[in-house]
Amino acid sequence: MTTGRGYTSLEICAGAGGLALGLERAGFHPVMLFDEDARACATLHANRPQWDVRCLDLFDFVGHDHPQVLDVDLLAGGLPRQRSGLSELEQRDPMRAAVWLATEVRPRAIMLENTPGLVVDGGYAAVRDFVEAELEANGYECAWKVLDAQDYGVPQRRPHGVLVAMSSETMARFEWPAPTGGAITVGDVLWRSMADRGWPEALEWRSRANEIAPTR
Repeated sequence: MTTGRGYTSLEICAGAGGLALGLERAGFHPVMLFDEDARACATLHANRPQWDVRCLDLFDFVGHDHPQVLDVDLLAGGLPRQRSGLSELEQRDPMRAAVWLATEVRPRAIMLENTPGLVVDGGYAAVRDFVEAELEANGYECAWKVLDAQDYGVPQRRPHGVLVAMSSETMARFEWPAPTGGAITVGDVLWRSMADRGWPEALEWRSRANEIAPTR
């Protein structure tokens, strides 16, 4: 479902909007974004008052209660960090809830972000198996990859595990983004703002902050 403004999206666990801004630049128009954190929702609304931002819990969200989200082009979200393993008793597992919601909403594509371990660690094998079984039973093909922000010009080592799912026909045309490089040091990026109010040691700090920033 496309609009005159581009592709449509539903974003779950939207946080303060980092992923939403990227999707906006990629041409997606959100029909709704939601998060359970009221402060995150307030931040989203303050920066994009025209967006439909809701303060909702993923585990309480029913797609058919909101017809505008059905059949969107993309369901996306940065889920709370996933624990390894997957118990049948874990009914409040965010990945499970996101997958079930996707099978209800029936987006053309799914993109979910989480810990890199979800993609590469054996302890998450049960989670990957569940996701693939559920989505493939509903006509989606899954692809997993770890993407690191520093490979795309961001001055921080920030790896993310990413799941993309689409129909087999569409997945055949999908390519992961090639690294662009070009990340510069934290000092080069931030020293002017550090000096903005007259801090006399900003240049010295720049010379010391001469690396890509760690994740934490």
